[in-house]
Amino acid sequence: MARAARREPYLYRLEEDRSLAPELQTLFSIRLKTGHDHNLTSSRYANTVTTGDKGKMELDVLLSNTADKLEFQHLVQEVTNFDFGAEYYEKYPAMAEQATERSYEDREETKGLFVASVTEVSQLADIARLLPNKDLREILNAANDRSILEDGEKK
Repeated sequence: MARAARREPYLYRLEEDRSLAPELQTLFSIRLKTGHDHNLTSSRYANTVTTGDKGKMELDVLLSNTADKLEFQHLVQEVTNFDFGAEYYEKYPAMAEQATERSYEDREETKGLFVASVTEVSQLADIARLLPNKDLREILNAANDRSILEDGEKK
């Protein structure tokens, strides 16, 4: 049975976070894409490909990076419990002041600084830039599929 897309965001957990204790999981509040959202996505990424001098298709990496950030900002409304990393905190010490130190269970590093909640658009763009490609792709792909978002809501 077809139904309208839920407009409230899903609290999505990355697949590799699901086995961690709840306080160590990063949550992404993701909206399910509608047909209109899909068209916006297509438009963003269509602009990243140009025709070069010899008629070959070329990817503009800067425009592709911008499309990724815009897509993330459009679909993700909030990120909870995110570690921006030491370099980011050095550049933006005010963010480090908002963060809480926690231990990692699954990494060589013993501790990280986790920001409780990120909703500011420029900081969401920073998260999109800082995420490993695998995680960014998982989040953007999850927004296409209600069942994936629902699975990601489960603890």
